Amino acid sequence: MPSQPHSRTPEEKLETFKEFCTLYETGDYSVAAVCGQLALPERTFYNWLKESKAELEKKEAERSPVAELAVLFNKAKEQAARKYYRELKRKAKTSLEKLVEGFEVEETKTVFLPTVKEDGTPGQPRVKELVKLKKQILPHTTAVIFALTNTDPGNFKHTNQLNVSGELEHTHEVHTIKLPDGTEIPV
Repeated sequence: MPSQPHSRTPEEKLETFKEFCTLYETGDYSVAAVCGQLALPERTFYNWLKESKAELEKKEAERSPVAELAVLFNKAKEQAARKYYRELKRKAKTSLEKLVEGFEVEETKTVFLPTVKEDGTPGQPRVKELVKLKKQILPHTTAVIFALTNTDPGNFKHTNQLNVSGELEHTHEVHTIKLPDGTEIPV
């Protein structure tokens, strides 16, 4: 008969959770990945988190050390989110800079020659030549407008404004079709 899995003490849970949070807050790992790295079943992790949240609802004097797990996890989640958005902002700025300044790309085109084996069947194609092309990608107009209107709004305003004045006279004609029974219906 298989033995029951080792039930961890609150202190062991807290220690494992601290390890978990250290890895998770880097933003490089998902909950599943960290659980896998620590040989901690994901279900166990979520059970501990649930238990921790229940402990937090108790009076402070009655709480076990497990209550700290939810607090640690929330801090790790916030840290991971901050890192993610910092990195996203950095990538967005870099991408916008490329679009505003324009950039160069190199494309490689490979030209192959067909070959024939001694028995007349097609063989592996042979490389005839590698053609490298450098292409200049021009600045993207929309990116330039975006950058200017957001970095110097005093001088570059993006407005879509329509000023209309005068009077409007509206007439309405109703077209109808007369049916064989004499009734008219609008079209």
